[in-house]
Amino acid sequence: MAHFTPPSLLVLLLLTPLLLPGCVDQRAVAPSFARSATPEVAIKPALITTPESLLASLTTSPVAPASAILLDARPQADFTRARLPNARSADAQAWDKLARSTNPIEDRAAWATRLGQLGIDGSTPVIVYDAGGMTDAARVWFILQNAGATNVTILDGGLKVLQALPGADRFIDTGPAGSVPSPANFVAQTSKAPAASPMNKGSLRKLNRSTNQVLDARTPAEFTGADARSNARAGHVPGSVNVPHTSLIGPNGRLRPAAELRTLFTEAGLDPAKPIVTYCQSGARASLAALAALQAGFGPVSNYYNSFGEWAADSTCPIE
Repeated sequence: MAHFTPPSLLVLLLLTPLLLPGCVDQRAVAPSFARSATPEVAIKPALITTPESLLASLTTSPVAPASAILLDARPQADFTRARLPNARSADAQAWDKLARSTNPIEDRAAWATRLGQLGIDGSTPVIVYDAGGMTDAARVWFILQNAGATNVTILDGGLKVLQALPGADRFIDTGPAGSVPSPANFVAQTSKAPAASPMNKGSLRKLNRSTNQVLDARTPAEFTGADARSNARAGHVPGSVNVPHTSLIGPNGRLRPAAELRTLFTEAGLDPAKPIVTYCQSGARASLAALAALQAGFGPVSNYYNSFGEWAADSTCPIE
Protein backbone atom coordinates (compact mmCIF):
# COMPACT_ATOMS: atom_id res chain seq x y z
CA MET A 1 0.00 0.00 0.00
CA ALA A 2 1.32 3.48 -0.83
CA HIS A 3 1.59 5.99 1.94
CA PHE A 4 0.38 9.60 1.67
CA THR A 5 3.19 11.99 2.42
CA PRO A 6 2.72 15.46 0.97
CA PRO A 7 5.67 17.64 0.01
CA SER A 8 6.79 20.16 2.58
CA LEU A 9 5.87 23.07 0.29
CA LEU A 10 2.26 21.94 0.05
CA VAL A 11 2.08 21.40 3.79
CA LEU A 12 3.50 24.89 4.37
CA LEU A 13 0.80 26.38 2.16
CA LEU A 14 -1.82 24.42 4.06
CA LEU A 15 -0.62 25.82 7.34
CA THR A 16 -0.76 29.49 6.29
CA PRO A 17 -4.48 30.29 5.92
CA LEU A 18 -6.00 33.68 5.31
CA LEU A 19 -9.26 34.45 7.04
CA LEU A 20 -12.66 35.32 5.71
CA PRO A 21 -15.33 36.80 7.98
CA GLY A 22 -18.39 34.71 8.85
CA CYS A 23 -22.01 35.79 9.19
CA VAL A 24 -22.85 34.08 12.49
CA ASP A 25 -21.17 33.32 15.77
CA GLN A 26 -19.99 29.73 15.18
CA ARG A 27 -16.38 30.03 14.06
CA ALA A 28 -13.89 27.79 12.31
CA VAL A 29 -11.63 27.94 9.26
CA ALA A 30 -10.99 26.15 5.99
CA PRO A 31 -7.54 27.01 4.63
CA SER A 32 -5.99 24.96 1.87
CA PHE A 33 -3.35 24.21 -0.69
CA ALA A 34 -2.69 27.36 -2.69
CA ARG A 35 -4.24 27.68 -6.12
CA SER A 36 -2.99 30.30 -8.55
CA ALA A 37 -5.24 33.33 -8.97
CA THR A 38 -5.79 35.34 -12.13
CA PRO A 39 -4.71 39.00 -12.11
CA GLU A 40 -8.40 39.97 -11.96
CA VAL A 41 -9.38 37.75 -9.02
CA ALA A 42 -7.53 37.25 -5.74
CA ILE A 43 -8.50 33.94 -4.12
CA LYS A 44 -8.37 34.19 -0.30
CA PRO A 45 -7.97 31.41 0.57
CA ALA A 46 -7.83 28.62 -2.00
CA LEU A 47 -10.03 25.79 -0.80
CA ILE A 48 -9.20 22.97 -3.18
CA THR A 49 -6.36 20.52 -3.78
CA THR A 50 -5.54 19.84 -7.40
CA PRO A 51 -5.36 16.17 -8.40
CA GLU A 52 -1.89 16.82 -9.82
CA SER A 53 -0.59 18.03 -6.45
CA LEU A 54 -2.17 15.09 -4.65
CA LEU A 55 -0.66 12.64 -7.13
CA ALA A 56 2.73 14.27 -6.60
CA SER A 57 2.24 13.85 -2.87
CA LEU A 58 1.41 10.18 -3.28
CA THR A 59 4.60 9.57 -5.24
CA THR A 60 6.98 11.41 -2.93
CA SER A 61 9.38 9.83 -0.44
CA PRO A 62 7.72 8.22 2.58
CA VAL A 63 10.15 10.15 4.77
CA ALA A 64 8.16 13.39 4.79
CA PRO A 65 8.00 15.99 7.58
CA ALA A 66 4.22 15.80 7.93
CA SER A 67 1.17 14.05 6.52
CA ALA A 68 -2.36 15.05 5.62
CA ILE A 69 -5.48 13.12 6.52
CA LEU A 70 -7.49 11.83 3.56
CA LEU A 71 -11.24 11.67 4.13
CA ASP A 72 -13.38 9.63 1.74
CA ALA A 73 -16.87 11.17 1.51
CA ARG A 74 -18.33 8.37 -0.63
CA PRO A 75 -20.78 5.78 0.72
CA GLN A 76 -19.22 3.27 3.11
CA ALA A 77 -19.69 0.42 0.62
CA ASP A 78 -17.63 2.26 -2.01
CA PHE A 79 -14.93 3.01 0.53
CA THR A 80 -14.75 -0.66 1.51
CA ARG A 81 -14.24 -1.72 -2.13
CA ALA A 82 -11.52 0.79 -3.01
CA ARG A 83 -10.00 3.96 -1.64
CA LEU A 84 -6.91 6.17 -1.62
CA PRO A 85 -4.02 4.98 0.58
CA ASN A 86 -4.67 5.33 4.31
CA ALA A 87 -7.93 7.19 3.70
CA ARG A 88 -10.55 7.31 6.43
CA SER A 89 -14.27 6.94 5.79
CA ALA A 90 -16.43 10.06 6.17
CA ASP A 91 -19.64 8.91 4.48
CA ALA A 92 -21.33 12.20 3.54
CA GLN A 93 -24.84 10.78 3.80
CA ALA A 94 -24.16 9.39 7.28
CA TRP A 95 -22.71 12.73 8.34
CA ASP A 96 -25.78 14.49 6.95
CA LYS A 97 -28.11 12.32 9.04
CA LEU A 98 -26.12 13.23 12.12
CA ALA A 99 -26.17 16.91 11.20
CA ARG A 100 -29.98 16.81 11.06
CA SER A 101 -30.54 14.80 14.21
CA THR A 102 -28.14 14.06 17.04
CA ASN A 103 -25.29 16.35 15.96
CA PRO A 104 -26.65 19.55 14.36
CA ILE A 105 -24.15 21.80 12.62
CA GLU A 106 -24.10 24.19 15.58
CA ASP A 107 -23.27 21.46 18.13
CA ARG A 108 -19.52 21.86 17.96
CA ALA A 109 -18.86 19.82 21.10
CA ALA A 110 -20.59 16.77 19.61
CA TRP A 111 -18.68 17.11 16.36
CA ALA A 112 -15.41 17.53 18.23
CA THR A 113 -15.99 14.13 19.83
CA ARG A 114 -16.89 12.52 16.52
CA LEU A 115 -13.93 14.02 14.67
CA GLY A 116 -11.54 13.07 17.45
CA GLN A 117 -12.67 9.46 17.04
CA LEU A 118 -11.56 9.71 13.40
CA GLY A 119 -8.12 10.82 14.52
CA ILE A 120 -8.68 14.43 13.45
CA ASP A 121 -7.10 16.96 15.82
CA GLY A 122 -8.38 20.17 14.23
CA SER A 123 -5.09 21.46 12.83
CA THR A 124 -3.56 18.62 10.80
CA PRO A 125 -4.23 19.16 7.06
CA VAL A 126 -7.32 17.35 5.77
CA ILE A 127 -8.19 16.57 2.14
CA VAL A 128 -11.77 15.48 1.42
CA TYR A 129 -12.63 13.62 -1.77
CA ASP A 130 -15.65 11.97 -3.34
CA ALA A 131 -16.36 10.01 -6.52
CA GLY A 132 -16.69 13.21 -8.58
CA GLY A 133 -19.13 16.08 -8.73
CA MET A 134 -17.74 17.41 -5.43
CA THR A 135 -21.09 17.81 -3.63
CA ASP A 136 -20.48 15.02 -1.12
CA ALA A 137 -16.99 16.33 -0.45
CA ALA A 138 -18.37 19.85 -0.08
CA ARG A 139 -20.90 18.66 2.50
CA VAL A 140 -18.14 17.09 4.61
CA TRP A 141 -15.93 20.17 4.11
CA PHE A 142 -18.68 22.45 5.38
CA ILE A 143 -19.32 20.38 8.49
CA LEU A 144 -15.59 20.05 9.23
CA GLN A 145 -14.72 23.71 8.98
CA ASN A 146 -17.71 24.73 11.06
CA ALA A 147 -16.68 22.25 13.74
CA GLY A 148 -13.37 24.08 13.98
CA ALA A 149 -11.05 22.01 11.78
CA THR A 150 -8.42 24.05 9.96
CA ASN A 151 -6.58 23.32 6.72
CA VAL A 152 -9.52 21.55 5.04
CA THR A 153 -9.48 21.24 1.25
CA ILE A 154 -11.54 19.42 -1.38
CA LEU A 155 -9.96 17.30 -4.11
CA ASP A 156 -10.84 19.10 -7.34
CA GLY A 157 -12.90 16.74 -9.49
CA GLY A 158 -12.76 13.90 -6.98
CA LEU A 159 -11.54 10.39 -7.71
CA LYS A 160 -12.89 10.49 -11.27
CA VAL A 161 -10.47 13.23 -12.29
CA LEU A 162 -7.59 11.90 -10.21
CA GLN A 163 -7.82 8.41 -11.71
CA ALA A 164 -7.69 9.87 -15.21
CA LEU A 165 -4.16 11.12 -14.57
CA PRO A 166 -1.32 8.89 -15.81
CA GLY A 167 -0.05 6.63 -13.07
CA ALA A 168 -2.84 7.40 -10.61
CA ASP A 169 -4.47 3.96 -10.72
CA ARG A 170 -1.58 2.37 -8.85
CA PHE A 171 -2.56 4.38 -5.78
CA ILE A 172 -6.09 3.01 -5.57
CA ASP A 173 -6.12 0.58 -2.66
CA THR A 174 -8.48 -2.36 -3.23
CA GLY A 175 -7.34 -4.38 -0.25
CA PRO A 176 -9.14 -4.60 3.07
CA ALA A 177 -9.80 -1.23 4.70
CA GLY A 178 -7.16 -0.28 7.22
CA SER A 179 -7.62 -0.32 10.95
CA VAL A 180 -9.52 2.41 12.75
CA PRO A 181 -7.20 5.39 13.35
CA SER A 182 -6.07 6.18 16.86
CA PRO A 183 -8.35 8.75 18.51
CA ALA A 184 -7.10 12.32 18.69
CA ASN A 185 -7.89 15.24 20.93
CA PHE A 186 -9.86 17.47 18.59
CA VAL A 187 -9.31 21.14 19.36
CA ALA A 188 -11.54 23.60 17.51
CA GLN A 189 -9.70 26.62 16.16
CA THR A 190 -12.10 29.10 17.74
CA SER A 191 -9.93 32.13 17.03
CA LYS A 192 -10.52 31.74 13.29
CA ALA A 193 -13.76 32.34 11.42
CA PRO A 194 -15.18 29.66 9.12
CA ALA A 195 -14.77 30.25 5.41
CA ALA A 196 -18.52 29.70 5.09
CA SER A 197 -20.74 30.14 8.14
CA PRO A 198 -23.99 28.30 8.88
CA MET A 199 -27.26 30.19 8.35
CA ASN A 200 -30.45 29.00 10.04
CA LYS A 201 -34.07 29.42 8.98
CA GLY A 202 -34.86 32.14 11.48
CA SER A 203 -31.89 34.26 10.47
CA LEU A 204 -32.69 33.84 6.78
CA ARG A 205 -36.27 35.00 7.36
CA LYS A 206 -34.99 38.18 9.01
CA LEU A 207 -32.25 38.80 6.44
CA ASN A 208 -32.09 42.34 5.11
CA ARG A 209 -32.40 41.80 1.37
CA SER A 210 -31.13 45.27 0.52
CA THR A 211 -27.71 44.44 1.94
CA ASN A 212 -27.65 40.64 1.48
CA GLN A 213 -28.28 38.22 -1.38
CA VAL A 214 -29.43 34.62 -1.64
CA LEU A 215 -28.18 32.00 -4.12
CA ASP A 216 -30.31 28.95 -4.99
CA ALA A 217 -28.01 26.16 -6.24
CA ARG A 218 -30.82 23.81 -7.34
CA THR A 219 -31.94 23.02 -10.88
CA PRO A 220 -34.00 25.57 -12.83
CA ALA A 221 -37.01 23.24 -12.58
CA GLU A 222 -36.73 23.13 -8.80
CA PHE A 223 -36.29 26.90 -8.68
CA THR A 224 -39.42 27.63 -10.72
CA GLY A 225 -41.45 25.00 -8.90
CA ALA A 226 -41.87 22.69 -11.89
CA ASP A 227 -40.01 20.03 -9.90
CA ALA A 228 -41.26 19.88 -6.32
CA ARG A 229 -38.99 16.99 -5.35
CA SER A 230 -40.38 15.64 -2.07
CA ASN A 231 -41.53 19.05 -0.85
CA ALA A 232 -45.13 19.85 0.05
CA ARG A 233 -44.62 23.28 -1.54
CA ALA A 234 -42.59 24.15 -4.62
CA GLY A 235 -40.75 27.28 -5.72
CA HIS A 236 -37.91 29.21 -4.14
CA VAL A 237 -36.96 31.49 -1.26
CA PRO A 238 -38.21 34.98 -2.19
CA GLY A 239 -35.60 37.16 -3.84
CA SER A 240 -33.12 34.36 -4.46
CA VAL A 241 -31.05 34.00 -7.62
CA ASN A 242 -30.72 30.64 -9.36
CA VAL A 243 -27.21 29.42 -10.20
CA PRO A 244 -27.44 25.62 -10.70
CA HIS A 245 -24.58 23.79 -9.03
CA THR A 246 -23.81 21.92 -12.27
CA SER A 247 -22.83 25.23 -13.89
CA LEU A 248 -20.03 25.56 -11.34
CA ILE A 249 -18.25 22.51 -12.74
CA GLY A 250 -16.38 22.77 -16.03
CA PRO A 251 -16.30 20.23 -18.88
CA ASN A 252 -13.16 18.74 -17.34
CA GLY A 253 -15.06 17.74 -14.21
CA ARG A 254 -13.30 20.32 -12.03
CA LEU A 255 -14.50 23.48 -10.36
CA ARG A 256 -14.40 26.30 -12.88
CA PRO A 257 -11.53 28.78 -12.57
CA ALA A 258 -12.08 31.71 -10.23
CA ALA A 259 -12.51 34.26 -13.01
CA GLU A 260 -15.16 32.11 -14.73
CA LEU A 261 -17.03 31.64 -11.47
CA ARG A 262 -16.96 35.37 -10.82
CA THR A 263 -18.40 36.05 -14.26
CA LEU A 264 -21.05 33.38 -13.79
CA PHE A 265 -22.18 34.86 -10.49
CA THR A 266 -22.14 38.48 -11.58
CA GLU A 267 -24.04 37.72 -14.78
CA ALA A 268 -26.69 36.03 -12.62
CA GLY A 269 -27.06 39.33 -10.75
CA LEU A 270 -24.95 38.66 -7.66
CA ASP A 271 -22.78 41.42 -6.22
CA PRO A 272 -19.33 40.36 -4.91
CA ALA A 273 -19.41 43.25 -2.45
CA LYS A 274 -22.50 41.97 -0.61
CA PRO A 275 -22.82 39.01 1.79
CA ILE A 276 -24.23 35.92 0.12
CA VAL A 277 -26.28 32.99 1.47
CA THR A 278 -26.45 29.71 -0.45
CA TYR A 279 -29.11 27.01 -0.25
CA CYS A 280 -30.34 23.97 -2.18
CA GLN A 281 -32.64 21.08 -1.21
CA SER A 282 -30.60 19.47 1.56
CA GLY A 283 -27.22 21.18 1.90
CA ALA A 284 -24.72 19.44 -0.38
CA ARG A 285 -25.19 21.55 -3.51
CA ALA A 286 -25.36 24.67 -1.34
CA SER A 287 -22.04 23.72 0.27
CA LEU A 288 -20.41 23.46 -3.16
CA ALA A 289 -21.96 26.80 -4.16
CA ALA A 290 -20.57 28.38 -0.99
CA LEU A 291 -17.10 27.08 -1.79
CA ALA A 292 -17.41 28.32 -5.38
CA ALA A 293 -18.50 31.77 -4.21
CA LEU A 294 -15.43 31.96 -1.98
CA GLN A 295 -13.20 30.87 -4.86
CA ALA A 296 -14.75 33.63 -6.96
CA GLY A 297 -13.79 36.24 -4.38
CA PHE A 298 -17.28 36.73 -2.92
CA GLY A 299 -17.80 37.05 0.77
CA PRO A 300 -18.72 36.84 3.50
CA VAL A 301 -20.52 33.61 2.57
CA SER A 302 -23.10 31.67 4.59
CA ASN A 303 -24.74 28.33 3.87
CA TYR A 304 -28.35 27.61 4.81
CA TYR A 305 -27.54 23.96 5.28
CA ASN A 306 -31.06 22.68 6.05
CA SER A 307 -32.08 24.42 2.85
CA PHE A 308 -35.35 24.33 0.94
CA GLY A 309 -36.40 20.99 2.39
CA GLU A 310 -36.79 22.67 5.79
CA TRP A 311 -38.05 25.98 4.38
CA ALA A 312 -40.83 24.43 2.30
CA ALA A 313 -41.99 22.28 5.21
CA ASP A 314 -42.71 25.40 7.31
CA SER A 315 -45.93 26.96 6.03
CA THR A 316 -45.00 30.25 7.67
CA CYS A 317 -41.95 30.64 5.39
CA PRO A 318 -42.83 32.55 2.21
CA ILE A 319 -42.22 30.98 -1.20
CA GLU A 320 -42.17 32.52 -4.67
